[in-house]
Amino acid sequence: MWALVRLTSTGGDDLSLQLSDYVQIGLIAVLVLAMAVYYRNRASRIYGVLSYEQQRLQELVDTLPHGLVKLSLDGTVLFVNPAYEAILGEGQQPVGSPLWRHAASDAEAGQLRDTLLRAIDAAEKRGSCEAQMRRADGAVRTVRFDWACRTAGAETVVTAIATDITDFRQASRQLRESERKYRSLFDQSLDGILLLGSDGCVIAANPAACRILDQPEQELIGAGRWPLFGSEPAEHTERLAELRRAGYIHAEWGCERTDGSRIIVEVSAALFEGEEGEERICVVFRDITDRKAAETQLAVSREELRLLSNSLQTVQDAERQRIARELHDELGQYLTAVKLDVKWIRSRLTPGVENIVSRLDSIDRTVDMTVAAVRRMAANLRPVILDDLGLTAACEWLLQEFKERTGIDCRLSIDPEDFELPEAVATTSFRVIQEALTNISRHAQAQHVDVRIQRAETGLSMLIADDGVGMAERQPGDRRTLGLIGMRERIHALGGTLEIDSAPGEGTRIHVQIPASALEMELV
Repeated sequence: MWALVRLTSTGGDDLSLQLSDYVQIGLIAVLVLAMAVYYRNRASRIYGVLSYEQQRLQELVDTLPHGLVKLSLDGTVLFVNPAYEAILGEGQQPVGSPLWRHAASDAEAGQLRDTLLRAIDAAEKRGSCEAQMRRADGAVRTVRFDWACRTAGAETVVTAIATDITDFRQASRQLRESERKYRSLFDQSLDGILLLGSDGCVIAANPAACRILDQPEQELIGAGRWPLFGSEPAEHTERLAELRRAGYIHAEWGCERTDGSRIIVEVSAALFEGEEGEERICVVFRDITDRKAAETQLAVSREELRLLSNSLQTVQDAERQRIARELHDELGQYLTAVKLDVKWIRSRLTPGVENIVSRLDSIDRTVDMTVAAVRRMAANLRPVILDDLGLTAACEWLLQEFKERTGIDCRLSIDPEDFELPEAVATTSFRVIQEALTNISRHAQAQHVDVRIQRAETGLSMLIADDGVGMAERQPGDRRTLGLIGMRERIHALGGTLEIDSAPGEGTRIHVQIPASALEMELV
């Protein structure tokens, strides 16, 4: 009737009691009730934790950036997250239909179906494929599916991660196309191209660079520092530092090839950032040795032609001066003698010979016109007043004669009013003004002309300005530019400059500057 009941306390002590059957039954009932309350509370806590974790899991699924699709073994969609709905677009109903229902074409649908079902039948744990899927708005997107098969109890389900890789594929194609174009440009460029590291060592070289430097690419890469950045360490460091300061260099450098020959190269170097953020240098260069030699020959030839032109102008001016003197002095004297003889004959005629008097008057008028013509021709060749009275008087006479002949108003300003100039400078200045006035009378259609001459410590400056129709840009070979070319060459021979400022409808301004050094050398 008695039973031994052993209880273990929380402290580990054993308690042994002998109770009656009723007491024993009551105690067992209390223990069962306590255990029921304990497990119910524990289950409640577990359920709360599970609910919280389920909520967190749902939030995670809803906020996944990739699409999540749950499939049955026949490919039917059982569940999708918002990201997959966004891939297909608003209005699509993927749940309850096969995964391939929204494929862009029947061929795409068939390929996706066969790939997925074949993997499920083969019990593949993991797999992936790409498919063209059509959105609700008709756009086609490339989607990558990565699936995993798992068994939960008696049920086997397939979970797939869907990633829209359309932009990635497009970027990859563009990158490959860009790399192809870059490689084509790099390989086919006629200019040498070198890629250098931050230390100036060659990383890559195109065929043109190898041809110009007469070295294969591997030798250039293995040679270390590129010679164009300086064969000496100090020079190499200085040029790299200059490149880093400016970010870009354009220069002409000498370079020695493997055969010992020297070439001149035109170099453009720039810094850029590599794929991993490292410093890189791109160098584009070309062999300009022949071009520099041709430029030197052209400069020598041009200088020789200028010397010849200046010599011809000097000879021409001297010849004009001689002819003008002969016309003015000798022919003028002869005509004056003829005029005196006519006057003498008229004074000795008797009355009644009016016909002879009339003929003598005609001869006298002819002589006067001849004298005027001789003086005009002599002045056009070289005005005697330029040699006798200087540039100021010659310019006053020239503008007065121009105004009488053309009717164009002329204003002359000279500061100071009179000054001494060497013969060559005075002749050149007069010829420039004379040529400018000739062009104005022929082409400008001007109403006013201003001529300003100033002698200062810096030299002689002149301005010839008109208010005419201006000049359009002349094409090379236009004969109307020969006078301007002659003016410019005359000034250049003195070390000066001539600039023309003109536009259609805005008149023309000719600026001339002759340096003081030329004036002083001439005066000595």
